[in-house]
Amino acid sequence: MPSIADLSNMLNTDRVIRVSVGAEPSGFLFDAMQGTDGLSTLSEYRVRLLHRSMHVDVGSLLGQPLTLTIETPATPRYLGGVIASFALLGQADGTDRYFVYEAVAVPWLWLATHKRDFRIYQNQSVPDTIKQVLAPYGYAFEFELAENYEPRVYCVQYDESDFHFVSRLLEAEGIHYYFRHAQDEHTLVMSDEVHSHKTVPGYEQVRYFAEDKLTLPRQDYMTGMAVYQGLRPGRYTTNDYNFVTPNADLKARQQIQLPHEHSQTEVYDWPGNYGDTALGERYARQRMEEQHHVRNTRTLRSTARGVATGSRFNLTGCPRTEENREYLVLATRYDLKENNYSSVGNDASQGHRCLFNLTVQDTKLPFRPPRITEKPRSRGPQTAVVVGPQGKEIWTDEYGRVKVHFHWDRYDKRDENSSCWIRVSSSWASGNFGAIQVPRIGDEVIVDFLNGDPDYPIITGRVYNAAKMPPWKLPDNETQMGIYTRSSPGGNYHTANALRFEDKAGQEEIYVLAQKDRNEKTKNNHTERIDNNWVQSVGNHKAIEVDGNHSESVHGNMTLHVGPSGVGRVLSDSFRKLVNGIADVAKALPIPGINQLGRGVYSLFADQAINEATAGVKTEFVGLTKTVTVGGTIVESAGHSIQLTSGSNISVDAANTVSMTSNGEFHVQVGKSELRLTADGFIRLSGDTLFLNFENGIEMQATNEIALSSKKINLN
Repeated sequence: MPSIADLSNMLNTDRVIRVSVGAEPSGFLFDAMQGTDGLSTLSEYRVRLLHRSMHVDVGSLLGQPLTLTIETPATPRYLGGVIASFALLGQADGTDRYFVYEAVAVPWLWLATHKRDFRIYQNQSVPDTIKQVLAPYGYAFEFELAENYEPRVYCVQYDESDFHFVSRLLEAEGIHYYFRHAQDEHTLVMSDEVHSHKTVPGYEQVRYFAEDKLTLPRQDYMTGMAVYQGLRPGRYTTNDYNFVTPNADLKARQQIQLPHEHSQTEVYDWPGNYGDTALGERYARQRMEEQHHVRNTRTLRSTARGVATGSRFNLTGCPRTEENREYLVLATRYDLKENNYSSVGNDASQGHRCLFNLTVQDTKLPFRPPRITEKPRSRGPQTAVVVGPQGKEIWTDEYGRVKVHFHWDRYDKRDENSSCWIRVSSSWASGNFGAIQVPRIGDEVIVDFLNGDPDYPIITGRVYNAAKMPPWKLPDNETQMGIYTRSSPGGNYHTANALRFEDKAGQEEIYVLAQKDRNEKTKNNHTERIDNNWVQSVGNHKAIEVDGNHSESVHGNMTLHVGPSGVGRVLSDSFRKLVNGIADVAKALPIPGINQLGRGVYSLFADQAINEATAGVKTEFVGLTKTVTVGGTIVESAGHSIQLTSGSNISVDAANTVSMTSNGEFHVQVGKSELRLTADGFIRLSGDTLFLNFENGIEMQATNEIALSSKKINLN
């Protein structure tokens, strides 16, 4: 006894339309099909099938291939897809031998409507990105492209299906798609040029017959042409902004002359999603082509079984002679019916039928798919984490941009390739001035999107989290605000620069910390006013250099201590010069305690030594008394002269010896009295009267002689 599959094969013999379901013979017979397909649309074929069994496991057929074979005078034509749904509808009318099933066949690309994702694609052209999206499905696809497509720096599939993502990319680039059917598969073909479409062998020309013909031919023909013209804008303008060339005019415009008074109507599209004028001009041209392919189409009713969506043919015999030209089939609506099987019913009117309603376009006109797939928009800001190369703490470029890992991204490696470079908002950004702080790797930042477009992220803020806490404890220090940095690389909490403001009432403070050097420069005046105390502590050296004058005014006491417990053991040259000049400065300035007796005291202490030096003149003025007390020896040396002058008395007192030595002359003079001693041994004592009074005697001795000369000499 033959199997159901064998019976179906016998019944399919000499049929115009046959069906295969699944990879193995299934026993199904084709009954009827209604469906549609078109350029840049997903086809849907509703196929009515007959089977002798009501126990077919319809669930096992989901996702299996379904192929219709349509016989033509030339070569068979195939229509097929993947079974998206399968239903048992009941028993066939008029017989109890067949059961009716309905299968809905769709192209394999329909499967992509069910896979939804978030994913980032970088530095890839649109065709390359689409290849990466579609390759995992394992079905055939190919490109027939005339244009060159530059890589997109950043392109995001954002909470959308693979089909939605692919569709909007194709529409944005002016690329359409269709399916080329074969016996074992259907291939997705993506094209940007009308003349890449092929004619079908045997259907290079198709004859047109008017509907009023009494007898229509038995061969394939076309009829019932309808001509559609539509009013469309005549001008398209687009524009955009590129921060790398902020002053560039990126405006692009396309215009065509139309035979109506509204031809100057303009579509202005912003942003155009391009960064240079060449790409803008291409987009403008494609948008204009998109606007106008829909204004000039034709519809035809056809029995030409070989003419398929995406194929070209020449129409002949149309009484409207200007319509006899080459057309591209944009869409097809199918109404197919096979002859009744001998055991099914008795209604002979339900015979064979192959009708096709075609939408066509002149091949001299370009075809661009309408942009009907909306680009997803962000629903508000989100946070992300700053990333970069391993071992780096900061990763930025010349614009201060950073890269981030989005929390939804399950494909990236959280490194320098996780995203595009993203600009960072600043409290002040201008031409080589403003405020800047580059977010560091690991920081959590707030990311928004320009115009809500996921392809254009921008960092608008930064936030703390449990792993990245504020620099001081909260809420304990809730009155504090400021900036607390971190040394890099290898820094920690204790290696930082800081500017902190304390606003707690009664404890207000401004705290400044420089981890290493602190440099200040004032190009004009620098004024400070401290209403209470000012304390400076220098751990090592301190140097002050004044190109002009240095003035200090101390209204109380001033104490300068030099030594191990002070600023250091060694004085720098600048500091030594300052000490040497204090006395001269004090004379020139009205400093209380130095120039005004009783109003202050100036004290100078040194544990080891005080060295004074001046290249010119040093003058001291003491209003009352000057006392010098030296525990050891006083040594004074003058290169030329030493002069002592007193308004009253000069006293010299030595406990042991007073010694005076001169290599020239020693001279003492009091009024008319004079004592002169010269280096050659001459001693002269002169005056009015010489009085010598010695208790023990006078001894005079000379080697040669003693001479006394006077008018009168008295000896007693």
